[in-house]
Amino acid sequence: MTAHLSDAELRDFRAGALAVDDLLRADDHLSGCGQCRARAVALSDVGESFDRLRAGLTSSGVHLSDDELQLLVQGRLPAESRSTAERHLSECVTCAAQVEELRRWAAPAESSRLSWLAVAAAALLVVAVPAIVWQARSRRQEARSSLAGLDTLSSADQATVRAALDAGAASVPTLLTDLTAGREALMGARGPRADALTLVAPVSTATASDRPTFEWQPLDGARGYVVAIFDERAAAVTRSEMLGGTRWTPPESLPRDVTYVWQVTAYRGGETITAPAAPDPPATFHVIDAHWAGVLRQVEQEHPASHLLLGILEMQAGVRQEATRHLEQVPSTDRNASVAQHSLERLRNLDDRGRPQ
Repeated sequence: MTAHLSDAELRDFRAGALAVDDLLRADDHLSGCGQCRARAVALSDVGESFDRLRAGLTSSGVHLSDDELQLLVQGRLPAESRSTAERHLSECVTCAAQVEELRRWAAPAESSRLSWLAVAAAALLVVAVPAIVWQARSRRQEARSSLAGLDTLSSADQATVRAALDAGAASVPTLLTDLTAGREALMGARGPRADALTLVAPVSTATASDRPTFEWQPLDGARGYVVAIFDERAAAVTRSEMLGGTRWTPPESLPRDVTYVWQVTAYRGGETITAPAAPDPPATFHVIDAHWAGVLRQVEQEHPASHLLLGILEMQAGVRQEATRHLEQVPSTDRNASVAQHSLERLRNLDDRGRPQ
């Protein structure tokens, strides 16, 4: 876009015909350029614009309409409608923010000696600025919060997230329900007994890392542990050396998009104790495919505070623990806080058969 807006750009701006990014740039330019505002007046009929607004005035729904917001700022909203609108503004942060933005447009410039033309231009732009500008700015504000980075994803991944937003919660993927089958029997609420070997993680979940860290509870009297990983056909994949601690990360990456079973054998005196053991179900986990791993890594690196976006994506990938952690960090003041809460409920309501209740 040039230093000043062309006549065509001004007309397209008022008509909402510019691309969103160009609309926002034009909006920013007009807020500080009296010359372009004055030219906008010469290209427009202020009276006609106000007449159209009066004719199109509608009662408010969930939010005040763009016309009602603009007329309220101009002081032209009928008294009976104004009181209702002001009550709404006292409760609605979104509409209140739009009113403040509109008032910024209508406010006098730094010089108190604006010509009548500049004043008229400011009044015109308050009513003529396209609604898509306010919507785009609202989306930008949202993007700075818990959904930052959404517009950088592929169209398919964006559709996955938007489907969760539209539905009010992310769905539990089949992968996760399959992995959580029998989870309660293995990960019971009771603490481990002194003579029991209990696995901690990863259990009944997917992992973004292809070198996940394995953890288990210490067994009293054990002098060492060995971790063994198998594929779903019970073929050995890798095995640790004797370990003195209760954490281990395999030195080599595990193949992605594969479900694994793992177990720990503890050596205590002359006996060996292996977990899980029947009747407990096997400890399963899935290493997600390269696509999902790349998406999560990108958002985590570029937008680590985008908790709702990360939570939805991780939930869809089956990365249960990380999804829970991010969803729990979505503040209650976030406009999509209910999506986070309902998604958490679905994760927490997986029963011992791995099916959502």
